[in-house]
Amino acid sequence: MARSITMSVTAMTLNTTLSCYVEPVSALPGEQVSIFAQLLDQTGAPVRLKPINFYANSVLIGTVPTSYAAPYVAILNWAPPSAGIYSIYAEFLGDATYNPSTSTMQTLTVAKWKTSMTISVSPTSVVVGQTVTISGVITDEKNYVVPGVDVNINIGGVIVATVKTDASGYYSYDWTPSSAGTFSIYAEFLGTAIHEGCEETPD
Repeated sequence: MARSITMSVTAMTLNTTLSCYVEPVSALPGEQVSIFAQLLDQTGAPVRLKPINFYANSVLIGTVPTSYAAPYVAILNWAPPSAGIYSIYAEFLGDATYNPSTSTMQTLTVAKWKTSMTISVSPTSVVVGQTVTISGVITDEKNYVVPGVDVNINIGGVIVATVKTDASGYYSYDWTPSSAGTFSIYAEFLGTAIHEGCEETPD
């Protein structure tokens, strides 16, 4: 009579290591950066077609699989929404064959866009009761206009109005002096989460 033999086979999962880097390491809000991750098994061989989660300040920003062909990396293109210091890392959750792993933290520095503004006053000499138009344009450091932001109009050391820039970055305010005199005028933009502030006085 034939004898049966019972064998216990345990499938061992392979350890993994995950590396991550960011290019470039500094950017402006809304500018695209590329985040790369490579997953290797315990022999140093690349692990293909595995989902990699990418995080910025512990918030999931995307999931991309490692590529089938060289260079066997997962690449996430991402645009940071606001200025600040972002801690970037990648994570592989593991599966039936491979153990999970997490990369080391990488730092992405996102600075605010620098801005500048113009201001003009027309006319520059009026009589009491005549209207003066104060206007200008706000642009950023790459000469893009800055729409939809508040501009304070300061006359004689007092904010007399707050107006918004339009789609062309243009602001305008009509002021009618109620008394005679010489008045100092300037416009001020206090900045936003992505823009630095600026101010300007007429020439």
